[in-house]
Amino acid sequence: MSNTIKIQLRVRPPGANPAMQFDPNEKPLYNIDYNDEVMQLVGANQNYNFKFNHIFDAKSTQEEVYDHLVKPMMGDFLAGFNCCVFCYGQTGSGKTYTQTGGNGSYNDRGLMPRALEQLFQQIELSKDRNFDVYLSYAQILNEGGFDLLSQSGQPVSGQRTHEQLARIQLLESEANVIRVRNLSAFPATSVEEALNVLWNGDMNRLVTATSQNQSSTRSHCIFTINLHSRPNGSEVIRKSKFHFVDLAGSERVSQTGSEGLILSQARYINVSLFHLETVIQALARAQKDPSMHVPYRNSLMTLYLKDSLGGNCKTAMLATVAVEQKNIPESISTCQFAMQVGSISNLATINEEIDPKLLIQKLKQENKLLKEELKLLKEGEGANCQKDLSQEEEEDVKQKVREFLADTQKQTLDVGSWFRLQFAIRYMRQLYNEKQGGPSSPTTAQPLDENELTRLKKILQQRDAEIDILTQMVGGDQPKPQPHQAKHAGPMYDYDNIDTTYESQNGSTRELKFVPESESTPKSRPQSASKQQQTAILDRPVAQNVPDSVPRPPVKEKKLSEAEQYLNILSSAGNICKIDLSKLSLNQLKNEEQVIFAQFQSKYYNAERLNSDKETLQTLYKDAKLQANSIIQLKSQAEKMKTELLQLVQKLGSETEETDFIKEQLQKVNSEYQLKVRALKETQVQLKSVEADLNVNKDKMKKDFIRWYQYAVQYLQNQQPAKIETHKKGAGSIDQEIDDEIQAFYNLKKKAGM
Repeated sequence: MSNTIKIQLRVRPPGANPAMQFDPNEKPLYNIDYNDEVMQLVGANQNYNFKFNHIFDAKSTQEEVYDHLVKPMMGDFLAGFNCCVFCYGQTGSGKTYTQTGGNGSYNDRGLMPRALEQLFQQIELSKDRNFDVYLSYAQILNEGGFDLLSQSGQPVSGQRTHEQLARIQLLESEANVIRVRNLSAFPATSVEEALNVLWNGDMNRLVTATSQNQSSTRSHCIFTINLHSRPNGSEVIRKSKFHFVDLAGSERVSQTGSEGLILSQARYINVSLFHLETVIQALARAQKDPSMHVPYRNSLMTLYLKDSLGGNCKTAMLATVAVEQKNIPESISTCQFAMQVGSISNLATINEEIDPKLLIQKLKQENKLLKEELKLLKEGEGANCQKDLSQEEEEDVKQKVREFLADTQKQTLDVGSWFRLQFAIRYMRQLYNEKQGGPSSPTTAQPLDENELTRLKKILQQRDAEIDILTQMVGGDQPKPQPHQAKHAGPMYDYDNIDTTYESQNGSTRELKFVPESESTPKSRPQSASKQQQTAILDRPVAQNVPDSVPRPPVKEKKLSEAEQYLNILSSAGNICKIDLSKLSLNQLKNEEQVIFAQFQSKYYNAERLNSDKETLQTLYKDAKLQANSIIQLKSQAEKMKTELLQLVQKLGSETEETDFIKEQLQKVNSEYQLKVRALKETQVQLKSVEADLNVNKDKMKKDFIRWYQYAVQYLQNQQPAKIETHKKGAGSIDQEIDDEIQAFYNLKKKAGM
């Protein structure tokens, strides 16, 4: 299926990013023609018109972008097609906000979490296929590749530096298949597990403040969903992948005044984006000249995305632009790049192959049957004699045996095939035992109904397939890594070999790369954000130096005042909440943990997000309860109608117009029942997603509380130089007094000896 890459445009609201100096009185230099989907930009020397497949204006919501951009592709993804969505634009134009989401509320979640929710909704509704989901998250920084989900090494804080992450390498086979070494792929069986993996990767992304964006992601990030599916009992497996690519923003260093590390990062970003543009231009020319060389190898990013840019993939691009006057040149450049991308055609095909395990199992069974047939043809000793005969054949053999026994002159018994002869022998043994008064053996079991036999065979095939899948999941028959593979710190990531477990070089730590641990260890799961943050909290001393900045949530779009508040959070850990430290004392900080934490919760900078999640959760719980009650009522109504229908048929002796009417009503009730059940399942998936989001934000709040507490201790020590005295309480009373939300904090306090 050949299709050009779909290009769409999203306009960031003017003034939404405080770092981009916006004058409300300035004349707008852009216009959008929504009838023809044309973006009109006023340049320094000429005007430009750019036609897109769709344009999202400044008022478009995250849900609208997802429904128009990604939702239509999910059906193709489930059908076995590779898919890719990548965002391109200058820094601060809203790429990361679109892909991962904002910090304002649950409704601000981006394309990635929404795609995971829809994926597991569809898997839940599918009954005729088995699905396996694996998640990967790669970061390309300064032309080096890193695994954002790396489990090697213990972080010293909640966020690893990129030097602590496992490095990935790209290899290309003779068949031009790109393989990624050392990239982990976590299995996910539910939306909660999948979102935890996504958020764990987001925690490790490099974020740096620039003059254009106070929370700029200074690397290219690629989140990949790998999907394996097969019909129940079939050896044909479909393997598809969905790339979500968040490209680092371009930035004109001559105008932004970047220096030092930020300048170095900007140079690498601009070079990699230059190579991306070169590849796009070559692909566009290759549409007319097939001999045109495409320089994928010039950049790690272009080699990684080789299939997505010009191969077996359905790809869509979202260009993001900021329309303030000073950003118009960059917006023009972004739109020109999008026009080149839109001229590229990809040839997407369904990725199907034979599962070698099920195929081997099937061939072994066929081989066994062929051997038995060969023995039968040779009429050798030990040939299969247990084949069932039809009832007519059994009666025919019995009649011939009785005739043979009754006629003493008859010297031979001719019953036909080997199987009929074996049945005749068993029948004569039965007659002999009955005459001798010994135990009688049934000649054969009563033949099963053909439909029942077919049903049982299908069940047997399905159970065999399930056993094979479960065996694969627990790694019971996985080969151990070969000696030459042990030198690698991680696995060879290959979409054709994703079901392989590898062991790290030192052998002391087992890394989860593709499937859970072998049966010698319990089934492991991706470490949740809660556990990672708790480990980080417990390992940090209270009186250490506090960093002068904290991770800043993405800038909110709608309210400039709130966005400015988020900018202030970067200045000091003391800005995490609005508690006036001048009114506190060290004794209060030591002895009134519950009161202090309650104040922190109420004045926490992200309290609005937490409260919004709680309200959304309550609404979803109410909806689920109403849907469940409606389902119960419909089921009861259907049962009553069935009973009424049976009674009416028994009374009248035949079907009438009245019975037909009841049947029609019953069909309507059944259809409504199915719709309600599906809606309830979708609500349950949303519930799990909101719960996971709420848990992650709660864990982040606990971590921020520790940062703020450290800052408060240092502040009060400087203001009140009195030495903090050791304060101890009984463990039993402490456990009863503290709230669950600050358990990690109190463990740290005890560990530090306070």
